[in-house]
Amino acid sequence: MCGIAGMQLKPPHKAGEEALKQMGMLQKHRGPDHFGFVLKGNLGFAHNRLSIVDPSPAGHQPFSDGRRVLVYNGEIYNHQDLRKELSAKGIVFKSGSDTESLFHALVHLGVEETLRKISGMYAFAFADLDGDVVYLCRDRYGIKPLLWLENEKGIYWASEAKAFKPVAPLEVEPVRTFFSASGLGDQSGEYTVFKGVRQVQPGTYLVCKGGKRAETRRYHDLRQEIDPHYHAELDSMPFEKVQGLFGGLVENSVRRMLMSDVPMGSFVSGGVDSSLIAFWAAKLDAPHTLFTANVVGAYSEYEDAKMLAAFLGKKLEAFEFRPEMMLSGWASCTYHYECPMVTHINAIPFAKVAELASRAGVKAVLTGEGSDELFWGYPHLHWGRWKKALRFPLELSKKLYGIVPGLSNRVYDEMHSIHPFLERTARAFEPVLTRGAAQDAYSFLPAGQRQAYAQSLEMMKHGLLSLLHRNDRMGMSSGIESRFPYLDDALVRFALNLPARFRRGFSLKALDIKHPFMMDKKILRLEAARRVPARLAFKRKMGFPMYGHRHLRVKPAFFKGGFLEELLGLSAPALELMCAGEPADFLSKTVSVEIFGRIFAAEQSPEAVTQSLVENASLQY
Repeated sequence: MCGIAGMQLKPPHKAGEEALKQMGMLQKHRGPDHFGFVLKGNLGFAHNRLSIVDPSPAGHQPFSDGRRVLVYNGEIYNHQDLRKELSAKGIVFKSGSDTESLFHALVHLGVEETLRKISGMYAFAFADLDGDVVYLCRDRYGIKPLLWLENEKGIYWASEAKAFKPVAPLEVEPVRTFFSASGLGDQSGEYTVFKGVRQVQPGTYLVCKGGKRAETRRYHDLRQEIDPHYHAELDSMPFEKVQGLFGGLVENSVRRMLMSDVPMGSFVSGGVDSSLIAFWAAKLDAPHTLFTANVVGAYSEYEDAKMLAAFLGKKLEAFEFRPEMMLSGWASCTYHYECPMVTHINAIPFAKVAELASRAGVKAVLTGEGSDELFWGYPHLHWGRWKKALRFPLELSKKLYGIVPGLSNRVYDEMHSIHPFLERTARAFEPVLTRGAAQDAYSFLPAGQRQAYAQSLEMMKHGLLSLLHRNDRMGMSSGIESRFPYLDDALVRFALNLPARFRRGFSLKALDIKHPFMMDKKILRLEAARRVPARLAFKRKMGFPMYGHRHLRVKPAFFKGGFLEELLGLSAPALELMCAGEPADFLSKTVSVEIFGRIFAAEQSPEAVTQSLVENASLQY
């Protein structure tokens, strides 16, 4: 709901008012309703507010009692329960904001106990001013961003990297930036593509004392939610009972996430995930408005979104996104995205829908992110059982060609490449480490069943982060907060322990060519079929498609004098070869890296980069 920033400097350095104001100005889009700051010696706290719960001045931040101070971004959905517990201890509340509930919990219960009790999405800095101790805390799933850096002067934190510019050089890290062409830029819970700028990892907090090196402490790990007894309990139940549990969890999650004193809406595509959320939102919140992108052309899902709106009797606002808008919006979205837009080029129409919601007077929306990772909506999660059989002809032919030394490599063009190693290194081996830990967490399952479970958990820790990054940066670029009912704590625990037979089932119809005659997200689809039209409940996964990377054609002139030319020392003939010979999909992802580099390394304006792109690129469809 907001943007936070601050600093804890080493003596004799003093925090500066002007620096705090400049940090806040660079994040004003995150919280246009109010700006406040607190200074005390070497400590400084700044807050840009997007007023959603108790919009009155009583909810403004920084929130302080003179000794302690809090700057907070997010929503604590169980803050009323906290308030009751604290009121019983004699605490008197002066506002209706969840900020005050969080503040008093931190003061009277302590950081560790508060983090165990609260349920929601959050990133906050809480400090004891007299003790010169700052706690930087981030939610369990990495929904809200919290970046930090330290240098010879001390420690700084912010919701976005650009906010560090007034206090420290913001330098692009060339290795990670280059390898972002493979999609790693927004999939880490810790690293960024800027030198020295890191993220507080999901489920952890930093303890910063006197501006000295921060200590990381973990208070939550997704693996601790995996419980063989809960899995066995669910496995013993009939489908109807488990479906009833699931339906109740979804309804309760939506109910809690409608917590707001301002108008809310839902982002919908007409797919099953967002449709089920929109159903409950419409049932529980009368003035609820739906928003969608009509991606004009072959990828449009507008008719399905209209069907949902008509069925629910709700107003549907649609942004008409035309293919050429990719070129005109790429650079401005990259400025807010803060890394190359490779995995989610659809961040561009997403940003336009956020603008639409903002103009409609909405400040917070519900979305359907998280269900595919939790309930196995991705095709590769269903291939494991048949992958060996499907690959048998290929593996057999390789063995036959392998009889002659070197022949297999020549036939299949599979000379050993260092590229995968370099990519794993650039990602600090995060996915590899996660994969091993995930396999261990599901060790109670038969060996043949662990892979899909482990992959799902791995996606929660990496792939989902890229979606959360997209929703936060693109939504907050227009002051729109995204909320994620499928990431409710109780629902996540349910999903992580759900037996496979509730996640997938056979179908008499070829619902999806990628896994024909198989129903993915079985429990979700069958629950949705009770609530919305069958066409929406059993719609195949689309993934917010658009004319994108593979449709782009770019001239060498776009790269001339740019970031990659300088970084790699590319000659004019090399640029010609790159643009003429490389596959369009790869080349377009390289364009994403170039756009990012021009804005954040060469410090060109998004407008100037847009002009160059429009002049030297086109879409073919």
